[in-house]
Amino acid sequence: MNRSDKKNWVESMHDMMQNTDSIFVAHYQGLTVSAMENLRHQVRQVGGLIKVPKNRLMRLALENTNYAPLGDLFKEATVVLFNAEPVDLARILVNFSKENELLKVAGGAVGTDILSVEGVKYYATLPSMDELRGTLVGLLQAPASKLARVVQAPASQLARVFQAYADK
Repeated sequence: MNRSDKKNWVESMHDMMQNTDSIFVAHYQGLTVSAMENLRHQVRQVGGLIKVPKNRLMRLALENTNYAPLGDLFKEATVVLFNAEPVDLARILVNFSKENELLKVAGGAVGTDILSVEGVKYYATLPSMDELRGTLVGLLQAPASKLARVVQAPASQLARVFQAYADK
């Protein structure tokens, strides 16, 4: 990369960092190519982006963003996940690090909150937006179905009474 390419890359990453809601950082020293491709595939499935940046350039890209404190994490072979639902990305990263010991979660940020390794693991345990939506729909449908049963009950009971008199 020549100087102008580096400058353009830093500017484009800076713009991405300003327009994303979450970013997660991990160290991947010694991870195989096939394992890294598997991680990339999982991140793409949830709509996220994964980058393996040059640490110095990434620290420059993070300057003047909400994620500037994460610059200290860029010391080893680093991978960055961003631009998707934070819970999904955290879950992928934590589960993948359990399967592959060479991938080590370093930290992250959601909004203006800087997360430690424990914070990223906590995010991985939260329900995703789709799960929350499903729960909410279930809660909203429950009263309607109960109301339908209550309204229907007197009519069926009345029909049983008439049938009992007819059988007599």
